[in-house]
Formats: sequence, structure tokens, C-alpha cells
Amino acid sequence: MVRQELCRYFIAFTILVVGCNQALAQSNEPPIEFYSELVAPYYWLDKNKKPQGAMVDLAMALIDTIGREASLSHLPWARAVVEAKKRPNIVLLTALRTPSREHELQWLGKVGQTDAYLIGLKERQYPPLKNLEQAKSLRIATIRGYGSAAYLLDNGFVEGENLELLVGIDQLWSMLYRERVDAVLMNMSTSPFEIIEAELDPNLIKPLLHIDELTIDLEMATGNATSQATVQQIQTALKHLKDKGVFSDIMKRWRL
Repeated sequence: MVRQELCRYFIAFTILVVGCNQALAQSNEPPIEFYSELVAPYYWLDKNKKPQGAMVDLAMALIDTIGREASLSHLPWARAVVEAKKRPNIVLLTALRTPSREHELQWLGKVGQTDAYLIGLKERQYPPLKNLEQAKSLRIATIRGYGSAAYLLDNGFVEGENLELLVGIDQLWSMLYRERVDAVLMNMSTSPFEIIEAELDPNLIKPLLHIDELTIDLEMATGNATSQATVQQIQTALKHLKDKGVFSDIMKRWRL
């Protein structure tokens, strides 16, 4: 009887110690920092400068599920990618999973898909385009730090000649509408939201060339400096939100 009581006390003490150690380890982990860029309908600022969008809702749901100290902010995407590669616990909410990035980041789960096109203006005449090589006679713009930027550079486009790499989404669409560039390489499915946010008319664009290689998954990602414990924690939380239907509800709310 005494031995049984001692065993119970020992087991209870062990559980308490393990639980305390786990809590202490978690409290010593740096806070998770979720980064997005300013791109509707994923993340933008309303008239009161309050973040809105699908990734805002998803990040908040993840923070509630994980139960750890975390924050959400926006950065120019090139800088966000650099930060994620350099520091632990930086989570990119929408990263294009290209072959060149496969081993540069740890992938946490799919959050969308791109439908990549070269996009031009309806009122302009363009030469027929059957492949990307034929587009090298055009001046193309995309966002610095995007997978599309690396893709164009890898395929022989030269920045400052037939390629413009910009920081802001609004600036990119303004450049196209003012005919400072001939076309842009962007996600066709979200382009209307971006154009409206830039206070332009989305009915004035047309697709020029579908880019099959960039019609791939958008995933949540973090740098290789992030611990496996944190990676698994976020992966598990994201899967939980998908299994419970929370993720799909968020996407439907924002028409994604």
C-alpha cells in the first residue's frame, strides 16, 4: 500500500516536472512573428489603418490555437523573406513554393494557389505570345522578392532592361496603367482586388500569357533557423483549423 502511494506520488511529481519544463522551454522561445505584405484580399489596411484580409483572420486563428506570444505585421516582401531566412520564428503567411526556395525555407502548409499570367492592358496591341522567350521584347514588371522575380531573372530577363522589380503592389499597377511598363507578371485571381485597392479599374486588363511553372501553391513558410518544435506546432495548428472548417470559412469569407 505504501509502495503504491509512493509510486503515485512519483508519477505525479514526474508529470509536474515535465510539464513545468515544457512550459519553461516554450516561454523561452522567441515570440512568433507573422509577416504579410500589403496585398488585397490577403492583407491590407482599411481607412482606419486597421489590418483586414484573409491572412489577418488566419493569423489570428493560428495565434489563438497555438497559445503562444505572437504578432502580425506587414513588410515589403523582399525584406520579409530576408528576415525569415535570417531570424528564427519569422513566419511568411503567403510564400510561393518555387524549386529555388525549396531548401531555403521550411514549409508549413498550403494556404492558396497562384494563377500566374503576364497581364497587359486591353487597349494596347501586343505581339502574339506563345512562350516566355517571345515576351523578352516587352518590359515586364513584378514585385521584388516574389518567386516571379527570381523566375524571370532565371529565364534571362535583365533588371533595368526588360525587367522592372518594384516594392509596392500599387506602384506596379500604376506603372502598367501609365504604360511605364508593357506588362506585369502577377496572380490573375487576386489582381482585381489589388487593382481596386490601387484605385484603378480592373476591367482594363487582359491576360497575355499563362505561366505554367508559377501556377503553384502558396504556402506558409519559415526560415531554417526556426526550431522543429515551433514548425510542428504551427503545422499542427494549421491542420487543426483546416480539419475544423475554420480555414475554409476564412477563405470563403474573402472569396478565395
